[in-house]
Amino acid sequence: MKETESENETIPITFSIPTVNDENKKRDEKKTIKNDEHPEVKRLAPSSVKMSRSQFDEIISCAHEIKDLITKIGSNKEIFDAVNENSQSVGGDEMPNRIYLVKVLKSIFMKDMRRCYKEMGHVFRFSIRTGEDQALVLISNILSNSKPNLDLEDYDKFSTFVRSGNESHFSSTRETFNNLMNDEVNFSVEGEDEFGLSALLQTCGGEAEDLEKYRILLYRLVSLIAKMDGKVTEKEKKWLERMLVINEMRPDGANRNYVPEAPEAELEKLIGLNTVKKEVKALSNYISVQQKRKEVGLPVPEISYHCVFTGNPGTGKTTVARILAGIYRDKGILKKGHLIETDRSGLVAEYVGQTAVKTNRIIDKALDGVLFIDEAYSLIAQGEDFGQEAIATLLKRMEDDRDRLIVILAGYTKEMEDFINSNPGLRSRFNRYIFFPDYSVDELTEIFLLYASKHEYHLSETVKQAIKEKIGEAIKNNPQDFGNARFVRNFFEHVVQSQANRLAADTNVTREKLTEILSVDLV
Repeated sequence: MKETESENETIPITFSIPTVNDENKKRDEKKTIKNDEHPEVKRLAPSSVKMSRSQFDEIISCAHEIKDLITKIGSNKEIFDAVNENSQSVGGDEMPNRIYLVKVLKSIFMKDMRRCYKEMGHVFRFSIRTGEDQALVLISNILSNSKPNLDLEDYDKFSTFVRSGNESHFSSTRETFNNLMNDEVNFSVEGEDEFGLSALLQTCGGEAEDLEKYRILLYRLVSLIAKMDGKVTEKEKKWLERMLVINEMRPDGANRNYVPEAPEAELEKLIGLNTVKKEVKALSNYISVQQKRKEVGLPVPEISYHCVFTGNPGTGKTTVARILAGIYRDKGILKKGHLIETDRSGLVAEYVGQTAVKTNRIIDKALDGVLFIDEAYSLIAQGEDFGQEAIATLLKRMEDDRDRLIVILAGYTKEMEDFINSNPGLRSRFNRYIFFPDYSVDELTEIFLLYASKHEYHLSETVKQAIKEKIGEAIKNNPQDFGNARFVRNFFEHVVQSQANRLAADTNVTREKLTEILSVDLV
Protein backbone atom coordinates (compact mmCIF):
# COMPACT_ATOMS: atom_id res chain seq x y z
CA MET A 1 0.00 0.00 0.00
CA LYS A 2 1.20 3.55 -0.60
CA GLU A 3 0.34 7.13 0.20
CA THR A 4 -1.60 8.92 -2.52
CA GLU A 5 0.27 11.70 -4.26
CA SER A 6 -2.15 14.58 -4.07
CA GLU A 7 -1.31 16.04 -7.43
CA ASN A 8 -2.42 12.84 -9.16
CA GLU A 9 -5.90 12.72 -7.66
CA THR A 10 -8.98 14.71 -8.49
CA ILE A 11 -9.69 15.00 -4.78
CA PRO A 12 -6.38 14.14 -3.07
CA ILE A 13 -6.98 11.90 -0.08
CA THR A 14 -4.95 9.68 2.17
CA PHE A 15 -6.47 6.98 4.35
CA SER A 16 -4.62 5.56 7.32
CA ILE A 17 -6.40 2.28 7.90
CA PRO A 18 -5.77 -0.50 10.45
CA THR A 19 -5.06 -3.17 7.88
CA VAL A 20 -4.63 -6.69 9.10
CA ASN A 21 -1.89 -9.18 9.75
CA ASP A 22 -2.20 -12.07 12.18
CA GLU A 23 -0.82 -10.14 15.13
CA ASN A 24 -2.94 -7.00 14.94
CA LYS A 25 -6.00 -9.00 13.86
CA LYS A 26 -5.90 -10.78 17.22
CA ARG A 27 -5.35 -7.45 18.94
CA ASP A 28 -8.27 -5.95 17.04
CA GLU A 29 -10.56 -8.82 18.01
CA LYS A 30 -9.64 -8.46 21.69
CA LYS A 31 -9.76 -4.69 21.75
CA THR A 32 -12.44 -3.15 23.95
CA ILE A 33 -12.92 0.37 25.22
CA LYS A 34 -13.87 0.64 28.85
CA ASN A 35 -16.44 3.23 29.73
CA ASP A 36 -14.04 5.34 31.80
CA GLU A 37 -11.35 5.24 29.09
CA HIS A 38 -13.45 7.05 26.50
CA PRO A 39 -14.33 10.62 27.50
CA GLU A 40 -17.27 10.74 25.11
CA VAL A 41 -18.91 7.56 26.44
CA LYS A 42 -20.69 8.20 29.71
CA ARG A 43 -23.30 6.06 31.40
CA LEU A 44 -26.11 8.26 32.66
CA ALA A 45 -29.24 7.65 34.70
CA PRO A 46 -32.38 6.20 33.08
CA SER A 47 -34.12 8.73 30.89
CA SER A 48 -37.23 9.13 28.78
CA VAL A 49 -37.56 8.84 25.03
CA LYS A 50 -36.63 12.16 23.46
CA MET A 51 -38.01 11.48 20.00
CA SER A 52 -41.49 10.98 18.63
CA ARG A 53 -42.54 7.74 16.99
CA SER A 54 -42.33 9.35 13.54
CA GLN A 55 -38.80 10.65 14.27
CA PHE A 56 -37.86 7.18 15.53
CA ASP A 57 -39.17 5.58 12.32
CA GLU A 58 -37.26 8.09 10.16
CA ILE A 59 -33.99 7.45 12.02
CA ILE A 60 -34.45 3.69 11.65
CA SER A 61 -35.25 3.97 7.95
CA CYS A 62 -32.33 6.28 7.20
CA ALA A 63 -29.83 4.17 9.18
CA HIS A 64 -30.89 1.03 7.29
CA GLU A 65 -30.43 2.81 3.96
CA ILE A 66 -26.94 3.89 4.99
CA LYS A 67 -26.08 0.36 6.11
CA ASP A 68 -27.28 -1.07 2.79
CA LEU A 69 -25.35 1.57 0.86
CA ILE A 70 -22.13 0.87 2.80
CA THR A 71 -22.55 -2.86 2.16
CA LYS A 72 -22.96 -2.16 -1.56
CA ILE A 73 -19.90 0.09 -1.65
CA GLY A 74 -17.83 -2.50 0.23
CA SER A 75 -18.70 -5.17 -2.34
CA ASN A 76 -17.30 -3.07 -5.20
CA LYS A 77 -13.99 -4.64 -6.29
CA GLU A 78 -12.75 -1.42 -7.89
CA ILE A 79 -13.20 0.46 -4.62
CA PHE A 80 -11.59 -2.39 -2.65
CA ASP A 81 -8.51 -2.30 -4.88
CA ALA A 82 -8.35 1.51 -4.89
CA VAL A 83 -8.55 1.77 -1.09
CA ASN A 84 -5.64 -0.64 -0.83
CA GLU A 85 -3.74 1.41 -3.40
CA ASN A 86 -4.47 4.82 -1.89
CA SER A 87 -4.00 3.99 1.80
CA GLN A 88 -1.27 3.89 4.33
CA SER A 89 -1.29 0.68 6.35
CA VAL A 90 -1.26 0.90 10.12
CA GLY A 91 0.41 -2.11 11.69
CA GLY A 92 -0.36 -4.63 9.01
CA ASP A 93 -0.61 -5.68 5.41
CA GLU A 94 -3.28 -4.76 2.91
CA MET A 95 -7.00 -5.16 3.53
CA PRO A 96 -7.77 -8.90 3.91
CA ASN A 97 -11.27 -8.94 2.42
CA ARG A 98 -14.32 -6.86 1.60
CA ILE A 99 -16.00 -7.67 4.90
CA TYR A 100 -13.20 -5.84 6.64
CA LEU A 101 -13.58 -2.96 4.16
CA VAL A 102 -17.25 -2.64 5.13
CA LYS A 103 -16.17 -2.36 8.77
CA VAL A 104 -13.74 0.43 7.82
CA LEU A 105 -16.45 2.23 5.82
CA LYS A 106 -18.78 2.17 8.81
CA SER A 107 -16.06 3.71 10.96
CA ILE A 108 -15.51 6.46 8.40
CA PHE A 109 -19.25 7.14 8.34
CA MET A 110 -19.31 7.44 12.14
CA LYS A 111 -16.48 9.96 11.93
CA ASP A 112 -18.54 11.95 9.42
CA MET A 113 -21.36 11.91 11.96
CA ARG A 114 -18.98 13.06 14.70
CA ARG A 115 -18.00 16.00 12.51
CA CYS A 116 -21.65 16.98 12.08
CA TYR A 117 -22.35 16.72 15.80
CA LYS A 118 -19.41 18.98 16.55
CA GLU A 119 -20.42 21.58 13.97
CA MET A 120 -23.99 21.70 15.35
CA GLY A 121 -22.75 22.14 18.91
CA HIS A 122 -23.80 18.66 20.05
CA VAL A 123 -21.74 16.31 22.19
CA PHE A 124 -20.92 13.13 20.30
CA ARG A 125 -21.36 10.59 23.07
CA PHE A 126 -23.06 7.30 23.66
CA SER A 127 -25.66 7.82 26.37
CA ILE A 128 -29.42 8.03 26.60
CA ARG A 129 -29.86 11.50 28.03
CA THR A 130 -30.69 13.51 24.90
CA GLY A 131 -32.40 12.82 21.61
CA GLU A 132 -29.13 12.99 19.69
CA ASP A 133 -27.62 10.46 22.14
CA GLN A 134 -30.55 8.14 21.57
CA ALA A 135 -30.18 8.53 17.81
CA LEU A 136 -26.59 7.26 18.09
CA VAL A 137 -27.82 4.23 20.02
CA LEU A 138 -30.22 3.40 17.19
CA ILE A 139 -27.72 4.07 14.41
CA SER A 140 -24.91 1.99 15.94
CA ASN A 141 -27.33 -0.82 16.75
CA ILE A 142 -28.46 -1.00 13.10
CA LEU A 143 -24.96 -0.71 11.62
CA SER A 144 -23.65 -3.54 13.80
CA ASN A 145 -22.98 -6.87 12.10
CA SER A 146 -23.53 -8.78 15.31
CA LYS A 147 -26.97 -9.87 16.39
CA PRO A 148 -28.16 -7.46 19.10
CA ASN A 149 -29.14 -8.77 22.51
CA LEU A 150 -32.14 -6.51 22.48
CA ASP A 151 -34.48 -5.55 19.65
CA LEU A 152 -34.31 -1.76 19.57
CA GLU A 153 -36.10 -1.28 16.26
CA ASP A 154 -39.49 -1.36 17.93
CA TYR A 155 -40.49 1.98 19.43
CA ASP A 156 -42.08 0.47 22.54
CA LYS A 157 -39.12 -1.82 23.20
CA PHE A 158 -36.71 1.06 22.68
CA SER A 159 -38.74 3.15 25.14
CA THR A 160 -38.46 0.36 27.70
CA PHE A 161 -34.71 0.12 27.12
CA VAL A 162 -34.24 3.88 27.64
CA ARG A 163 -36.34 3.99 30.79
CA SER A 164 -35.04 0.80 32.40
CA GLY A 165 -31.40 1.75 32.92
CA ASN A 166 -30.49 -1.92 32.48
CA GLU A 167 -26.68 -1.93 32.70
CA SER A 168 -26.32 -5.26 30.88
CA HIS A 169 -28.32 -4.08 27.88
CA PHE A 170 -26.61 -0.70 27.87
CA SER A 171 -23.14 -2.29 28.03
CA SER A 172 -23.97 -4.48 25.04
CA THR A 173 -25.10 -1.58 22.86
CA ARG A 174 -22.19 0.57 24.06
CA GLU A 175 -19.74 -2.13 22.94
CA THR A 176 -21.35 -2.04 19.50
CA PHE A 177 -20.77 1.71 19.36
CA ASN A 178 -17.15 1.30 20.48
CA ASN A 179 -16.50 -1.24 17.74
CA LEU A 180 -17.79 1.21 15.14
CA MET A 181 -15.75 4.10 16.50
CA ASN A 182 -12.42 2.70 15.34
CA ASP A 183 -9.97 5.46 16.24
CA GLU A 184 -7.25 3.94 14.03
CA VAL A 185 -9.18 4.83 10.89
CA ASN A 186 -8.01 8.28 9.82
CA PHE A 187 -8.24 10.18 6.59
CA SER A 188 -6.92 13.45 5.32
CA VAL A 189 -8.63 15.22 2.44
CA GLU A 190 -7.19 18.02 0.33
CA GLY A 191 -10.07 19.46 -1.59
CA GLU A 192 -13.60 20.69 -1.14
CA ASP A 193 -15.16 17.48 0.13
CA GLU A 194 -15.12 17.55 3.90
CA PHE A 195 -16.67 14.13 4.51
CA GLY A 196 -14.54 11.00 4.54
CA LEU A 197 -16.94 8.56 2.91
CA SER A 198 -17.94 10.82 0.03
CA ALA A 199 -14.26 11.71 -0.55
CA LEU A 200 -13.44 8.00 -0.66
CA LEU A 201 -16.17 7.42 -3.25
CA GLN A 202 -14.86 10.21 -5.47
CA THR A 203 -11.24 9.14 -5.14
CA CYS A 204 -11.62 5.38 -5.33
CA GLY A 205 -13.99 4.87 -8.24
CA GLY A 206 -17.36 4.98 -6.50
CA GLU A 207 -20.52 5.22 -8.57
CA ALA A 208 -22.06 8.67 -8.98
CA GLU A 209 -25.44 7.46 -7.76
CA ASP A 210 -23.85 6.09 -4.57
CA LEU A 211 -22.10 9.40 -3.94
CA GLU A 212 -25.36 11.26 -4.45
CA LYS A 213 -27.26 8.90 -2.20
CA TYR A 214 -24.71 9.12 0.61
CA ARG A 215 -24.77 12.91 0.62
CA ILE A 216 -28.55 12.97 0.68
CA LEU A 217 -28.80 10.33 3.42
CA LEU A 218 -26.18 12.04 5.58
CA TYR A 219 -27.99 15.36 5.27
CA ARG A 220 -31.35 13.74 5.95
CA LEU A 221 -30.05 11.98 9.07
CA VAL A 222 -28.29 15.05 10.46
CA SER A 223 -31.35 17.18 9.73
CA LEU A 224 -33.55 14.76 11.70
CA ILE A 225 -31.18 14.91 14.66
CA ALA A 226 -31.03 18.71 14.56
CA LYS A 227 -34.82 18.98 14.69
CA MET A 228 -35.37 16.28 17.29
CA ASP A 229 -35.88 18.69 20.19
CA GLY A 230 -38.51 20.67 18.30
CA LYS A 231 -36.34 23.67 17.46
CA VAL A 232 -33.37 24.44 15.23
CA THR A 233 -30.64 26.60 16.73
CA GLU A 234 -28.76 29.14 14.66
CA LYS A 235 -25.68 26.91 14.78
CA GLU A 236 -27.67 23.88 13.59
CA LYS A 237 -29.27 25.94 10.83
CA LYS A 238 -25.90 27.23 9.57
CA TRP A 239 -24.44 23.72 9.48
CA LEU A 240 -27.43 22.27 7.62
CA GLU A 241 -27.13 25.08 5.08
CA ARG A 242 -23.40 24.41 4.77
CA MET A 243 -24.03 20.71 4.16
CA LEU A 244 -26.03 21.69 1.09
CA VAL A 245 -23.04 23.45 -0.46
CA ILE A 246 -20.08 21.29 0.68
CA ASN A 247 -18.62 19.76 -2.48
CA GLU A 248 -21.33 21.42 -4.53
CA MET A 249 -23.86 19.22 -2.77
CA ARG A 250 -27.09 20.26 -4.40
CA PRO A 251 -30.70 19.13 -4.37
CA ASP A 252 -30.17 17.68 -7.84
CA GLY A 253 -27.35 15.53 -6.47
CA ALA A 254 -24.84 16.70 -9.06
CA ASN A 255 -21.13 16.64 -8.34
CA ARG A 256 -18.38 18.38 -10.22
CA ASN A 257 -16.71 15.38 -11.90
CA TYR A 258 -19.70 13.14 -12.57
CA VAL A 259 -19.93 11.81 -16.13
CA PRO A 260 -23.10 9.79 -16.96
CA GLU A 261 -22.85 6.15 -17.95
CA ALA A 262 -25.40 6.60 -20.76
CA PRO A 263 -24.60 10.13 -21.96
CA GLU A 264 -26.86 10.27 -25.02
CA ALA A 265 -29.82 9.06 -22.98
CA GLU A 266 -29.04 11.75 -20.40
CA LEU A 267 -28.94 14.31 -23.18
CA GLU A 268 -32.49 13.40 -24.16
CA LYS A 269 -33.67 13.83 -20.57
CA LEU A 270 -32.50 17.42 -20.36
CA ILE A 271 -35.25 20.00 -20.16
CA GLY A 272 -35.19 22.45 -23.09
CA LEU A 273 -31.86 23.06 -24.87
CA ASN A 274 -33.23 21.75 -28.18
CA THR A 275 -30.64 23.50 -30.34
CA VAL A 276 -27.84 22.29 -28.05
CA LYS A 277 -29.11 18.71 -28.24
CA LYS A 278 -29.15 18.97 -32.02
CA GLU A 279 -25.53 20.16 -32.11
CA VAL A 280 -24.30 17.43 -29.77
CA LYS A 281 -26.17 14.71 -31.68
CA ALA A 282 -24.69 15.98 -34.94
CA LEU A 283 -21.20 15.76 -33.48
CA SER A 284 -21.88 12.26 -32.16
CA ASN A 285 -23.20 11.13 -35.55
CA TYR A 286 -20.18 12.62 -37.31
CA ILE A 287 -17.80 10.71 -35.04
CA SER A 288 -19.68 7.44 -35.65
CA VAL A 289 -19.57 7.85 -39.44
CA GLN A 290 -15.87 8.71 -39.47
CA GLN A 291 -15.14 5.64 -37.36
CA LYS A 292 -17.00 3.49 -39.92
CA ARG A 293 -14.98 5.05 -42.72
CA LYS A 294 -11.81 4.17 -40.84
CA GLU A 295 -12.98 0.59 -40.34
CA VAL A 296 -13.37 0.05 -44.11
CA GLY A 297 -10.07 1.71 -44.96
CA LEU A 298 -11.34 5.08 -46.15
CA PRO A 299 -9.42 8.26 -45.33
CA VAL A 300 -10.66 10.16 -42.29
CA PRO A 301 -10.31 13.96 -42.14
CA GLU A 302 -8.79 15.45 -39.04
CA ILE A 303 -11.35 16.92 -36.70
CA SER A 304 -11.02 19.12 -33.67
CA TYR A 305 -13.09 17.93 -30.74
CA HIS A 306 -12.39 21.03 -28.68
CA CYS A 307 -15.47 23.22 -28.13
CA VAL A 308 -16.53 26.67 -27.02
CA PHE A 309 -19.79 26.83 -25.05
CA THR A 310 -21.35 30.29 -24.97
CA GLY A 311 -24.36 31.62 -23.11
CA ASN A 312 -25.53 33.03 -19.81
CA PRO A 313 -24.92 31.36 -16.43
CA GLY A 314 -27.13 28.44 -15.45
CA THR A 315 -27.97 27.35 -19.00
CA GLY A 316 -26.55 23.83 -18.66
CA LYS A 317 -23.04 24.26 -20.05
CA THR A 318 -21.33 22.17 -17.36
CA THR A 319 -24.02 19.48 -17.56
CA VAL A 320 -23.64 19.15 -21.32
CA ALA A 321 -19.84 19.14 -20.96
CA ARG A 322 -20.18 16.04 -18.75
CA ILE A 323 -22.46 14.43 -21.32
CA LEU A 324 -20.08 15.24 -24.17
CA ALA A 325 -17.18 13.78 -22.17
CA GLY A 326 -19.21 10.58 -21.84
CA ILE A 327 -19.86 10.52 -25.58
CA TYR A 328 -16.15 10.94 -26.32
CA ARG A 329 -15.49 8.06 -23.93
CA ASP A 330 -18.12 5.78 -25.45
CA LYS A 331 -16.96 6.53 -28.99
CA GLY A 332 -13.38 5.63 -28.08
CA ILE A 333 -12.03 9.16 -28.56
CA LEU A 334 -10.93 9.28 -24.91
CA LYS A 335 -9.83 6.38 -22.73
CA LYS A 336 -11.41 7.64 -19.50
CA GLY A 337 -13.74 10.41 -20.53
CA HIS A 338 -13.76 12.02 -17.08
CA LEU A 339 -14.28 15.75 -16.69
CA ILE A 340 -12.08 18.15 -14.74
CA GLU A 341 -13.71 21.51 -14.13
CA THR A 342 -11.66 24.63 -13.43
CA ASP A 343 -11.50 28.39 -13.96
CA ARG A 344 -8.91 31.16 -13.82
CA SER A 345 -8.18 30.52 -10.12
CA GLY A 346 -7.28 26.91 -10.88
CA LEU A 347 -4.82 27.86 -13.65
CA VAL A 348 -3.22 31.17 -12.75
CA ALA A 349 -0.82 31.60 -9.83
CA GLU A 350 0.07 34.79 -7.95
CA TYR A 351 3.80 34.86 -8.69
CA VAL A 352 6.05 34.71 -11.73
CA GLY A 353 6.97 31.19 -12.82
CA GLN A 354 4.23 29.41 -10.89
CA THR A 355 1.37 29.63 -13.41
CA ALA A 356 2.84 27.08 -15.82
CA VAL A 357 3.33 24.61 -12.97
CA LYS A 358 -0.23 25.13 -11.75
CA THR A 359 -1.72 24.85 -15.25
CA ASN A 360 0.30 21.73 -16.07
CA ARG A 361 -0.83 20.10 -12.84
CA ILE A 362 -4.53 20.44 -13.63
CA ILE A 363 -3.99 19.39 -17.25
CA ASP A 364 -2.29 16.23 -15.96
CA LYS A 365 -5.48 15.43 -14.05
CA ALA A 366 -7.54 15.89 -17.21
CA LEU A 367 -5.45 13.63 -19.48
CA ASP A 368 -7.59 11.02 -21.28
CA GLY A 369 -10.59 13.17 -20.42
CA VAL A 370 -12.05 16.65 -20.80
CA LEU A 371 -10.75 19.86 -19.26
CA PHE A 372 -13.66 22.27 -18.79
CA ILE A 373 -12.59 25.90 -18.23
CA ASP A 374 -15.43 28.13 -17.06
CA GLU A 375 -15.32 31.89 -17.68
CA ALA A 376 -12.21 31.29 -19.80
CA TYR A 377 -12.18 34.90 -21.02
CA SER A 378 -10.97 35.95 -17.54
CA LEU A 379 -7.54 34.55 -18.48
CA ILE A 380 -6.85 37.77 -20.38
CA ALA A 381 -7.62 40.09 -17.48
CA GLN A 382 -5.97 43.47 -17.87
CA GLY A 383 -3.01 44.57 -15.75
CA GLU A 384 -0.94 41.36 -15.67
CA ASP A 385 0.28 38.64 -18.04
CA PHE A 386 0.05 35.52 -15.87
CA GLY A 387 -3.14 34.58 -17.71
CA GLN A 388 -1.23 34.66 -20.99
CA GLU A 389 1.26 32.22 -19.47
CA ALA A 390 -1.64 29.87 -18.68
CA ILE A 391 -2.93 30.17 -22.25
CA ALA A 392 0.51 29.45 -23.71
CA THR A 393 0.91 26.41 -21.46
CA LEU A 394 -2.56 25.16 -22.39
CA LEU A 395 -1.94 25.52 -26.12
CA LYS A 396 1.36 23.67 -25.89
CA ARG A 397 -0.21 20.78 -23.95
CA MET A 398 -3.13 20.62 -26.41
CA GLU A 399 -0.57 20.01 -29.12
CA ASP A 400 1.72 17.68 -27.13
CA ASP A 401 -1.21 15.63 -25.79
CA ARG A 402 -3.61 16.07 -28.71
CA ASP A 403 -4.68 12.40 -28.53
CA ARG A 404 -5.28 12.49 -24.77
CA LEU A 405 -6.83 15.87 -24.06
CA ILE A 406 -10.01 17.65 -25.11
CA VAL A 407 -10.69 21.19 -23.90
CA ILE A 408 -14.07 22.88 -23.57
CA LEU A 409 -14.09 26.62 -22.91
CA ALA A 410 -17.22 28.30 -21.54
CA GLY A 411 -18.47 31.80 -20.81
CA TYR A 412 -20.60 34.73 -21.95
CA THR A 413 -21.04 34.89 -25.74
CA LYS A 414 -19.46 38.28 -26.52
CA GLU A 415 -16.61 37.86 -24.05
CA MET A 416 -15.76 34.39 -25.40
CA GLU A 417 -15.69 35.64 -28.99
CA ASP A 418 -13.26 38.39 -28.02
CA PHE A 419 -11.16 35.92 -26.05
CA ILE A 420 -10.81 33.42 -28.90
CA ASN A 421 -10.03 36.17 -31.40
CA SER A 422 -7.32 37.59 -29.11
CA ASN A 423 -4.94 34.70 -29.78
CA PRO A 424 -4.26 32.99 -33.14
CA GLY A 425 -3.48 29.72 -31.36
CA LEU A 426 -6.89 29.69 -29.73
CA ARG A 427 -8.62 30.66 -32.96
CA SER A 428 -6.99 27.81 -34.88
CA ARG A 429 -7.85 25.15 -32.30
CA PHE A 430 -11.39 26.17 -31.34
CA ASN A 431 -13.78 26.29 -34.27
CA ARG A 432 -16.78 24.44 -32.84
CA TYR A 433 -19.20 26.77 -31.04
CA ILE A 434 -22.37 25.75 -29.23
CA PHE A 435 -24.70 28.48 -28.00
CA PHE A 436 -26.82 27.83 -24.89
CA PRO A 437 -30.05 29.89 -24.90
CA ASP A 438 -31.81 31.09 -21.75
CA TYR A 439 -34.55 28.84 -20.39
CA SER A 440 -38.19 29.86 -20.68
CA VAL A 441 -40.38 30.32 -17.59
CA ASP A 442 -42.14 27.02 -18.33
CA GLU A 443 -38.81 25.18 -18.63
CA LEU A 444 -37.49 26.67 -15.38
CA THR A 445 -40.70 25.70 -13.61
CA GLU A 446 -40.30 22.17 -14.95
CA ILE A 447 -36.73 22.08 -13.59
CA PHE A 448 -37.99 23.11 -10.13
CA LEU A 449 -40.66 20.40 -10.21
CA LEU A 450 -38.03 17.86 -11.27
CA TYR A 451 -35.95 18.70 -8.18
CA ALA A 452 -39.05 18.39 -6.01
CA SER A 453 -40.11 15.07 -7.52
CA LYS A 454 -36.63 13.59 -7.21
CA HIS A 455 -36.68 14.23 -3.47
CA GLU A 456 -40.30 13.17 -2.99
CA TYR A 457 -41.73 16.59 -2.27
CA HIS A 458 -45.39 17.02 -3.14
CA LEU A 459 -46.85 20.29 -4.43
CA SER A 460 -50.44 21.25 -5.08
CA GLU A 461 -51.45 22.86 -8.36
CA THR A 462 -51.79 26.16 -6.50
CA VAL A 463 -48.20 25.94 -5.27
CA LYS A 464 -46.95 24.99 -8.75
CA GLN A 465 -48.63 28.06 -10.22
CA ALA A 466 -47.14 30.23 -7.47
CA ILE A 467 -43.67 28.87 -8.27
CA LYS A 468 -44.12 29.72 -11.95
CA GLU A 469 -45.17 33.25 -11.03
CA LYS A 470 -42.17 33.66 -8.69
CA ILE A 471 -39.79 32.60 -11.46
CA GLY A 472 -41.44 34.91 -13.99
CA GLU A 473 -41.22 37.79 -11.55
CA ALA A 474 -37.51 37.11 -10.92
CA ILE A 475 -36.77 37.19 -14.65
CA LYS A 476 -38.71 40.43 -15.09
CA ASN A 477 -36.98 42.18 -12.19
CA ASN A 478 -33.43 41.11 -13.08
CA PRO A 479 -33.26 40.14 -16.77
CA GLN A 480 -29.55 40.92 -17.24
CA ASP A 481 -28.14 38.91 -14.35
CA PHE A 482 -30.75 36.17 -14.05
CA GLY A 483 -29.12 32.82 -13.29
CA ASN A 484 -31.49 30.49 -15.20
CA ALA A 485 -31.28 26.95 -13.74
CA ARG A 486 -28.83 28.19 -11.12
CA PHE A 487 -31.52 30.55 -9.84
CA VAL A 488 -34.01 27.67 -9.75
CA ARG A 489 -31.57 25.49 -7.82
CA ASN A 490 -31.01 28.22 -5.24
CA PHE A 491 -34.74 28.93 -5.10
CA PHE A 492 -35.44 25.25 -4.43
CA GLU A 493 -32.83 25.15 -1.67
CA HIS A 494 -34.38 28.21 -0.01
CA VAL A 495 -37.86 26.68 -0.24
CA VAL A 496 -36.63 23.45 1.37
CA GLN A 497 -34.91 25.45 4.11
CA SER A 498 -38.05 27.50 4.65
CA GLN A 499 -40.07 24.30 5.01
CA ALA A 500 -37.50 23.03 7.52
CA ASN A 501 -37.83 26.20 9.59
CA ARG A 502 -41.62 25.85 9.55
CA LEU A 503 -41.47 22.21 10.64
CA ALA A 504 -38.87 22.85 13.34
CA ALA A 505 -41.59 24.21 15.61
CA ASP A 506 -43.88 21.23 14.93
CA THR A 507 -43.55 18.57 17.63
CA ASN A 508 -45.44 15.98 15.59
CA VAL A 509 -43.66 15.89 12.23
CA THR A 510 -45.11 13.13 10.05
CA ARG A 511 -43.78 11.73 6.80
CA GLU A 512 -46.58 13.54 4.97
CA LYS A 513 -45.53 16.88 6.44
CA LEU A 514 -41.89 16.21 5.53
CA THR A 515 -42.82 15.82 1.87
CA GLU A 516 -45.28 18.71 1.56
CA ILE A 517 -44.32 22.13 0.20
CA LEU A 518 -46.80 24.89 1.01
CA SER A 519 -47.27 28.37 -0.41
CA VAL A 520 -45.80 29.89 2.77
CA ASP A 521 -42.51 28.10 2.01
CA LEU A 522 -42.02 30.02 -1.24
CA VAL A 523 -39.84 32.75 0.18
